[in-house]
Amino acid sequence: MESKPIVGIITNETVGFNGRQRSHSAGKRYVNAVMNFADVVPILIPACIRKSDLGTFLMCLMVLF
Repeated sequence: MESKPIVGIITNETVGFNGRQRSHSAGKRYVNAVMNFADVVPILIPACIRKSDLGTFLMCLMVLF
């Protein structure tokens, strides 16, 4: 089985419940577009991730493959 490339999609951060809860989401059209037209596996990246943590995040992905 051939593995597909992974494409990161940055999420949007929204605030709900009168500022008490932050959520991260990505538009379904963006996710579907990369899955269907680019034939890749999307992975959502939280909008609040620190630059200093991106290296760790990417290393974890590399271990998976």
